[in-house]
Amino acid sequence: MNWVNKMRVAGIGLVTAILAACSSTQGYDVDRNKPVYRFMYVDPGVSAHQVSRELGAVDRASFENLMDENGQPTRFAKDRFTVWYAGQVIDGADAASFERLYGHYSRDRSAVYYFEKKVTDIASDETVKAPPYLTNDSKYLAIGNDLYEYGRLVPTVDALTAEPVPGRYEYLKDKHGVFLFFRPADKVGHPPRRLDVCDLQTWESVSWYLSRDKDCAYYYDLTIYGADPDTIRAIHFHTPRNVYLADRNAVFYANIYTAEVIRLQDVSPEQVETSPDRFEFGDGEICYRAARPYSCDTPWSKTDANIP
Repeated sequence: MNWVNKMRVAGIGLVTAILAACSSTQGYDVDRNKPVYRFMYVDPGVSAHQVSRELGAVDRASFENLMDENGQPTRFAKDRFTVWYAGQVIDGADAASFERLYGHYSRDRSAVYYFEKKVTDIASDETVKAPPYLTNDSKYLAIGNDLYEYGRLVPTVDALTAEPVPGRYEYLKDKHGVFLFFRPADKVGHPPRRLDVCDLQTWESVSWYLSRDKDCAYYYDLTIYGADPDTIRAIHFHTPRNVYLADRNAVFYANIYTAEVIRLQDVSPEQVETSPDRFEFGDGEICYRAARPYSCDTPWSKTDANIP
């Protein structure tokens, strides 16, 4: 083991030891002059220290630390006046009707909360629960038919029929369609993109950027028109934003930033797969780079083409 790995192992061991030593003193402590919530702060520099967050006024007689399904204390606590999450007051929460749901979700008679923040207002008789087919992922919550992820509404997805795609966290599927939750170039919080699938019943994910059904193939949420879904594959993968795809007969260039999938004319999959240059290929007369044709006799550096 070289010295870098030794230092890494030593650092991990140090943090583990610190966490183990302090684990018994984490959580709520109201048996003191200033009630606090203690937790461990670990930074990227492989160090850890305990932080105490003061709770403010606490009614000790009614204070309780809410438990999880296994009887273990959670970050939620309340007395008859106030509700806390990890020592922070959940503003506006009604202590009398407050209950922990699961994960970081909670509710009272008029609102739902994620961590210490209010997610949305609800009626007192609103059904709030884990989505039936997403119970193993605590980031999701169903409020009626609406699906929430990390405390944010996921538009257009039906919470009661939404189900994961095995092995693919990027996708969800409900009774209406298929939704893509991640695409390069999307900003954080971008709403999911709905795929215009040809046949919902036979749709399946091939990879994190390719999917297909019995009639069509897709690159992220873009339809690869004219492609054979049974043989579609990536043959040159530049970056997540641009890739050469092929089926048994044709080659396609896909660029996610420009949201286009181009079928290359007079180019066979073999030409691309056997090219020594994964960015450039041709038949000796017409060459292609980023799906743009030019004369093979003209050095690429002398053309005015611009690769996106």
